[in-house]
Amino acid sequence: IKGAATVISMTPVVKMAHAMEDCFTGFRNEKASISPECIDTLFQMVDFFSRMATLEMNEFFKWIDTQNSLIEKLIQKLS
Repeated sequence: IKGAATVISMTPVVKMAHAMEDCFTGFRNEKASISPECIDTLFQMVDFFSRMATLEMNEFFKWIDTQNSLIEKLIQKLS
């Protein structure tokens, strides 16, 4: 997701995918603990990507522009 979003210059999506990747790396390296809130946020991000995948290309860019505040909120929750 992160690579594909980079190719089409979807910076908010890149940031969210990167935040998820950092979280999983932290779990793997035992530098972060898994909490119910963290898992809930990760599932919300997966739901976001699932919704994104159902959009037609002509809908996608309009929709993603309306999602910036949600993306930032989810990233902050993982920080």
